[in-house]
Amino acid sequence: MAKSMTIKELRSILSKPTVIGAHQFEILKDIAAVVGRTDCSAVGRELVLRALDHRDCFDVARPILEALTRNIGLFPYVDIDQLDFRDRIAYEFHRPLNMEHDFVFHREQADVYRRLLAGDSVILSAPTSFGKSRIIDAMIAIEKFDQIAVIVPTLALIDETRRRLSEFSDRYKIVTHLSQRPHEKNIFVFTAERAIAYQDFPAIQFFVIDEFYKINAFGEDNTRTIALNIAFQKMLRMGGQFFRVQLLRVIPQAARGSSFV
Repeated sequence: MAKSMTIKELRSILSKPTVIGAHQFEILKDIAAVVGRTDCSAVGRELVLRALDHRDCFDVARPILEALTRNIGLFPYVDIDQLDFRDRIAYEFHRPLNMEHDFVFHREQADVYRRLLAGDSVILSAPTSFGKSRIIDAMIAIEKFDQIAVIVPTLALIDETRRRLSEFSDRYKIVTHLSQRPHEKNIFVFTAERAIAYQDFPAIQFFVIDEFYKINAFGEDNTRTIALNIAFQKMLRMGGQFFRVQLLRVIPQAARGSSFV
């Protein structure tokens, strides 16, 4: 295989584990060439993930695969025992504060997390597999904020989110019903409608709005869209930092009091 493989050929050979071992260096060389092209970052990531599906087929070339994995920022998939000293430092740099020891962010998660730690408000558009919930959990784990609100789109997600956040119940009261009164430190998990109706909010310091794109979805479900706009304005008037889950955009701290919806 002296000639470089096309992306189609790489996908094909990576689907054949019995063939990979005999050509592992050529495969990784050609994947590295794709990863190095600025116009192919998504394809490069896909090819590395395909190679990781057959990690055991890359025995002598395993350090190269691990280096490629680190290079594109997929730290959760890295075998830390295969990393050199420099790559171990990069790995640790992507570990959030106060989270379980074996958890590490991928590069894009870490970028959002560090921006939030810096006090910026963030609008994030990403697929479900991005791991937005882990960023939220990591921001709660630092215990920087006493009053947190998470606005979810459905009643079913209130219960799902409450169960996920129950690991923080020794530090925060998880408030999900209008009848619950707040304590000293609280995480409010509401739909937009419940957030509007709730009368006992303390000053919210950090809030999350899931499916924020629906704030402009007039014509689809006007009632919910109006409720989301009202809930957002209610949260915003309290002056808190926000994480709106929808194109990554950063709102500098100094601009958070202005209106930009």
